[in-house]
Amino acid sequence: MTSISVELVFAPTATQLSRVYINCANGITLAALLQDQAARQFMLANGLTMACPVGVFAHKVKAPATYLLQNGDRVEWYRPLIATPMALRKTRASVR
Repeated sequence: MTSISVELVFAPTATQLSRVYINCANGITLAALLQDQAARQFMLANGLTMACPVGVFAHKVKAPATYLLQNGDRVEWYRPLIATPMALRKTRASVR
């Protein structure tokens, strides 16, 4: 069985980045990857839980159980927004 390389990424702040590359079996789903020991260690080290939103290449995956990972995929965990884009635009507009 061949293996694929997947990048796990989380940015706790705008200036910090936590990144690790892991090898996993070809044909693995995103849900299975999240149960993998290496992914669990990454999540634990970054304070992430299974409830955190996750995506691949900036696209939130709605069905991790059926999403097949491919070689070179970047799996990303998303942190909550501090402020909505609309609120930021209003704040910038009121300053002018």
